[in-house]
Amino acid sequence: MKRLAKSSLALITLTALIIAGCAKPEDKLVGHYNGKANIPEATKKELARTHPEQLPLLDALEAGTYSLDLKQDKTYSSLMSVMGHDNPTAGTWTLDGNQITLHNSALPNSTNPTTLTVSDDGK
Repeated sequence: MKRLAKSSLALITLTALIIAGCAKPEDKLVGHYNGKANIPEATKKELARTHPEQLPLLDALEAGTYSLDLKQDKTYSSLMSVMGHDNPTAGTWTLDGNQITLHNSALPNSTNPTTLTVSDDGK
């Protein structure tokens, strides 16, 4: 009886290790995220030089709130709340190295999709 229990435990452990080892990197990213915009200083300086009237918009973007849901089926939904306005988007996502690319389904022919960088901790 003990031998059967040990064999069963070993089989269950081996199965779990195989399943975990087969997980794709994308699987670790599935989930809900909240964040803020962080506009690089170089972008702000360039905008101040070329279009100073747009600087309040950058401030509003940085003050906004953002949420993102990456789903197992490689679709996403997001919500950007800026200046009292909610802007939902949805579409598909892909992972290439540490870059997540969001393809907005409302803009299927866009040549400028949103790209996010996965941090070193995997999120």
